[in-house]
Amino acid sequence: MHTARAVCVNSSWVSPPRAYSSSARPHAAALRRGEEGPNLFTQCGGRGWGGSNKRLSIRNALSEFPTVERTRDEELERIKAYRVPDLVSPYPWKRNQFADNAKAEAYRWLDKYIPVQHVYESPEELRDFRDSDLAEWAVLSFVDCGEKELAWPAKLTLMTFILDDDIDDWCSPEKAMSTFFLELIVMILWSFPDDERLYQNFVEFLDEGRVADRTQTLNYVHSKMAEARLKPGTLYDTSSVEAHWIIKAFGDLWAELYETMPDNFLRRWALLWQIYLLENVKEVVNRRYKITPSVHSLTEARRHTTGFWIFTKLLEFAEKVHVPDEVYDCPEMQRFLEATGDALAFDNDLWSFQREAMRGDKNNMVVILSHSQDCSYVEAGMKTHQMMLDKLAEMEKAIVDVEKVTPPEYQEAISLYIRGLRNFYAGTHHWYEDCTSRYRKGVPNCN
Repeated sequence: MHTARAVCVNSSWVSPPRAYSSSARPHAAALRRGEEGPNLFTQCGGRGWGGSNKRLSIRNALSEFPTVERTRDEELERIKAYRVPDLVSPYPWKRNQFADNAKAEAYRWLDKYIPVQHVYESPEELRDFRDSDLAEWAVLSFVDCGEKELAWPAKLTLMTFILDDDIDDWCSPEKAMSTFFLELIVMILWSFPDDERLYQNFVEFLDEGRVADRTQTLNYVHSKMAEARLKPGTLYDTSSVEAHWIIKAFGDLWAELYETMPDNFLRRWALLWQIYLLENVKEVVNRRYKITPSVHSLTEARRHTTGFWIFTKLLEFAEKVHVPDEVYDCPEMQRFLEATGDALAFDNDLWSFQREAMRGDKNNMVVILSHSQDCSYVEAGMKTHQMMLDKLAEMEKAIVDVEKVTPPEYQEAISLYIRGLRNFYAGTHHWYEDCTSRYRKGVPNCN
C-alpha cells in the first residue's frame, strides 16, 4: 500500500499524517455518485482556489465570462453541473524514498526566502496553501533521484506555484513587465548575454506582447546585458535589500544549477524557463484583452504554462541522466515530449476547470471546447478526457520511434529518461487525484 506523510517543519506547516487512498479524499466517492459535495458557491474567494488576494464575487467573475444567450445564473449552473471524468493513469505511481527529508528541506528554504504569510494574507489563504501539499507533487514526480537532487525541484515547485497564484491576479501585461517578472528574465540573460536565441525570443515577445513601454524595457535589458559582458562568469546580483523575494529565491536555485550542470544543459533550461515566463504573460494578455485562444493555440501554450518543459528537463539534473542534444532535438523525441506535455496539460485542465471557470479564465481546454463546439461543460470534459487518452497513446507510439533512432551508446540513458517521464506523468496524475486540495477545495462534483 502506498502511504505518505506530510512534513512537519514548524508549526506553520504541520499536517496530520494520512494515507493516499480513497479515504484520503472523503468527498471523492460521494462526488462520483453525484451526491452533493462542499459548496463552491458559498465558499468562493480567496487564493486557496481562485488565485486572488481579495474575496471574489461569483457574479462579477461570471459577468466577464463569455456566454451565448445565457444568463449568469444559467452559466453558473452549467459550471456547477461539471464532473471530472473517471481518470485512470496507465502507469503505476510511487513516491521517492527521500521524500520526507527533501520536503522538509524545501519548506525550510521556503521560510528563508519567501514571506508566505505576506503572499497569502489571511489565515484561510495560508491554510489553503499548506493543505495543497505542493511539495508532494515533486516527490511523486522525481522518484529515482537522491535526497539533495530531489530538494531542488521541490523548492522550484513551491516557488512556481506561488508565482502562478500571483500571475492569476495580474490584470495587464504592463504590470507583468514592470515587476519582478522582468528581473527573472534579466537574470537568465545575464548568464548568457551573447545568446542570440534567448535575446531574440525575448524581443519577439515584446513585439507581440502589447507591452506599452517596449523601448524603455529594451533599454533596461540592454544595459544589464552590457554590464554582464564586463563581468563574465558571474551571476546576477540578488543581494540588494530592495530585491523582490522571488528574485532572491530563484537566484539561489539558479546559482546551484549554474554551478552543477554543463553549459548546453543550462542554455536549454534557461530558454525553457524564459518561454515559461513569457507564455504566462501572454495568458495575462488574453485575460486583459478578452482574447479566446483556439484549441491549437491553447494546446501549444499550455505545454509551457503548466511548467512541464522546465520540470521534465530537470530529470537530467535530478536523476543524473544525460540526454545528448542530437537525441533530444530529434523529431521523434520532440513528438514524445509534446504528447507527454499535452496529456499532462489536459489532465490538469480537467481538474482545474471549475476553479478557473469561476473566475472567468478562458485558458482551459474544457472552457475552449465547450464554447467552440457549443456543448455542455460535462461534454467538453469528456472530449478533453479523450484528447488526454489520445495523447497517452501517442506517447507510447513515439517511445517506439525514439528507441529506433537512438544510437546504441545512448540507449540506456534514453530508457532511463523515458522511464522518468512515465513516472513523472503517473506521479502528477496521482497528485491531482489523491494528494492535493488545490483543485478540489470548495469545488462541487470534483471527484
